[in-house]
Amino acid sequence: MYFDLGKYHSEFLFLYGRYKELRAFCLDTDALYAYVTENKYVEGFQNGEYFKSTDKLELEKWLTPKTDAIITAFDTFELQMPVIFSSYLEDAIVTFLTVYFVKYENCMGDYVNPSDQGNIKGFVKISDILKHITIEELKESLASKAAHNAASGKSKKKVFARIEALTKYTIQTKIKDRIIALYDKRNEIVHENKKFELGMDYIEEIYDDCIAFITELGKICVEKKVPFNDPSGLLR
Repeated sequence: MYFDLGKYHSEFLFLYGRYKELRAFCLDTDALYAYVTENKYVEGFQNGEYFKSTDKLELEKWLTPKTDAIITAFDTFELQMPVIFSSYLEDAIVTFLTVYFVKYENCMGDYVNPSDQGNIKGFVKISDILKHITIEELKESLASKAAHNAASGKSKKKVFARIEALTKYTIQTKIKDRIIALYDKRNEIVHENKKFELGMDYIEEIYDDCIAFITELGKICVEKKVPFNDPSGLLR
C-alpha cells in the first residue's frame, strides 16, 4: 500500500482541463451557434402540447433559449467545481492517513474507535478481527477505519492539526488557509445553496491549492519514509 500522488495529481489536472475545455466552448459564440443550429428541427412542449417543427423561423426563435440553457448549464457546473475539488482532496487525505497508519500502526489507536464517540478508545470487536485472514489485511482494515475517523469533522483546521500531531510535520500555513477557504466555499454551496460567480482565475487558484496540498502530503511521505508513488514528479 502506498500514497499515490500521481492518481490525485491526474484527477485534479483532468478536472481542471475539462473545465477549461467546456468553458472555451461555451464562451465561443461561433461554436455555440454551430451546435444549436446543427439540428434541422426543433421539438419540445409549448402551452402544454408537444410540437416538432422544421420551419426556419421556428428554429431561429429557439436559438437564444437553447444557447442560454447551455450557458446556464456551464454556470451550474462551474459552481460545483469547489465541491468536486474538495471531494477529491478528502479522498487524498483519507488515503494518506491510511497508508501512514499502516506504516506506523501504533499511531492509529486513538482513532480506531475514538472515545469522543462514547466508545472505548482503541476497542476492536473480535468479529472484526476474525474476518480477516492475514495480519496485513487486519492492519489495513483498521488503518482505513482510523483514517476515516481522523479525517472526519466539520473543522478542517482540526483535521490538519491531527495530521501535524501524528506526523510531527508542519504544513505550510498559507496552504492550510487556502484549503480551509476552499472547504468553507464548498460548505456554503452545499449546505446554504449559495451562488457565486467564480470565474477562471478562481478555479485555477483552487487547482493550484490542491496540488500544493497533496505535495505537502508527499513531503511527509518522504520525511517519514511512508511508501508513495510520484510518477509526475511533484516532489522533484
